[in-house]
Amino acid sequence: MEFEHFIQNAQIGRHSPELAATMLNVHGRAHVGRQRSGKGYNKITNVGKWFAQNHALQKRIRTMPASRILSATNRLYLICDGETCAARGITLTDFMTGASRGGAKIIQYRHKNISPAVYAQNLAPLVKITTATGATLIVNDHAQIAEQLQLPLHLGQEDALPDTLTVPYGRSTHSLAELQIALSAKPEPDYIALGTMFPSGTKMDVATNRNLVTEYIRLTDLPLVLIGGITLDNVRELPHGERIFYAVIGDAFRFGATAAGIEKYARAFSAIHGL
Repeated sequence: MEFEHFIQNAQIGRHSPELAATMLNVHGRAHVGRQRSGKGYNKITNVGKWFAQNHALQKRIRTMPASRILSATNRLYLICDGETCAARGITLTDFMTGASRGGAKIIQYRHKNISPAVYAQNLAPLVKITTATGATLIVNDHAQIAEQLQLPLHLGQEDALPDTLTVPYGRSTHSLAELQIALSAKPEPDYIALGTMFPSGTKMDVATNRNLVTEYIRLTDLPLVLIGGITLDNVRELPHGERIFYAVIGDAFRFGATAAGIEKYARAFSAIHGL
């Protein structure tokens, strides 16, 4: 079926929201590819515009349950990146201790290029720290470890979602098509992350998507984590709201790669008026 013909039928109610979601899973990626290549873009109905017009699917999306992860009043979503910590010369436990003392309530432990066994070993003392301080510790990528410890999970846009996952999870996205795929998944995500907000040291070649924030907020009531190059200096340039959170990685070392420096940063971020 041609995508344009499907859009017309969906708009007049000939397709169910569930079929609409399935069709967008297939055609949304092709749409993005044509948009980037510049071929045939004007012949394809914009995905965001279609979302707005398909009231049935929009209603289904907007009635998803609230997040079980990002319920804290603190807007900071701090990422303890193992590779960055090693490069800066700070231990994971010092980073986590400083973040917790500074009032950070949402902390993700991310560590690429290590085995699941090493990740689990590194995670153990971090669990003790966050349990003592009441912070939420989020596991990155390792679904089996998250299940074993009953910790929330964060998945990248291309990471497989286990059918039997029982812990709450969040999903990274970088486009409206990826947002739709994330929202139609089972089990459903508890929050959505959108990148990249600003060019960063780790992802210089990734296009910024600040222009998509308003559309994301309109399309889903799930909490939204903005990520990518966010600092104390530029966070005010981003939209604010009760369900918007800000992920920080590199800027967390602004006051030094020590527990005291991380603590100072967490306090400084929390003190920003209006977040």
